[in-house]
Amino acid sequence: MTVELTPNAVVAIIGGNVDLKPLLQVTDINPIRLTPLPVCYRLMVSDGVWSHHAMVAFQLNDLFGTDQVRKGSVVRFTDYICTEVQDRKLIVVMNMETIVLDWELIGNPKQYVQSGTTAQTALPKNNFQQSACGNIHMIGQGPVSSMPNVRPTFQSESSSDNVPNPRHTFHPESSAPSRDGTRKLN
Repeated sequence: MTVELTPNAVVAIIGGNVDLKPLLQVTDINPIRLTPLPVCYRLMVSDGVWSHHAMVAFQLNDLFGTDQVRKGSVVRFTDYICTEVQDRKLIVVMNMETIVLDWELIGNPKQYVQSGTTAQTALPKNNFQQSACGNIHMIGQGPVSSMPNVRPTFQSESSSDNVPNPRHTFHPESSAPSRDGTRKLN
């Protein structure tokens, strides 16, 4: 049996491609314990040429507790994003599957550093881990660099007894308010 990792997957993911379903090898696993949050896992993943850090969403913790993913495993990322944390690109994995549980190191991967950015600056270990785990915990609850900035607004609609409707609606920050004070999508 031979295993072929997805060529240039790390570069593509860091570049923003979320449509790949890349085969990558796990070259390192580090559990990060920050109370009161559950343990989160930081991986080093490789495409055989380049390697990069990835944080795994909390809902995948069982993969590590039941030894379904380990150092040397070949995995397929099925749902992931790349975000920026303290001027560093970070792959955040929401879903993945193990293709091969144990395999020897494929290639001679070097850590990928995006040229022309401040990502080359090393961060103190604790700052990186804390901010990375915090951002994973807040996915969908906080702004992500590739998503528009939204905020809840209170929209009151008059009813027969003049009681405001307490529905929360979400509108982009950039939209202009209408005559009744609510914001509408353009």
